[in-house]
Amino acid sequence: MNPEYKQALIEHKADLKNALLRVAGNEDIYERLLQKFLLDQNFSNLKTCLTTQNYENAFPYAHTLKGLAGNLGLTPIYESVDPIVELLRNNTTEGISELFLSLEQTYNDFYNLIRSYT
Repeated sequence: MNPEYKQALIEHKADLKNALLRVAGNEDIYERLLQKFLLDQNFSNLKTCLTTQNYENAFPYAHTLKGLAGNLGLTPIYESVDPIVELLRNNTTEGISELFLSLEQTYNDFYNLIRSYT
């Protein structure tokens, strides 16, 4: 993983230190996992469910995205999706649209960053 990429992730508040611990410090594996993140459909499926107010089906996508972001050290995504997970878990949707807009911006920032280095 090139130093500029690592620095860009850190500047975006990714928890690179702990994410690398999860892959035994292997930066090549971590970089491949970030590339696979670009192919993951949980965000787009969550967006579709929320747009169509299909909240019951939205929960697994939000929960999986939270876990994925946590494992990859993409802390801002994790922190943005966590309140959505909790609302859906508690069968409430008050404020979910605003939370999703924040998540979408954060997600797109990371998506574009990762894409620019692959």
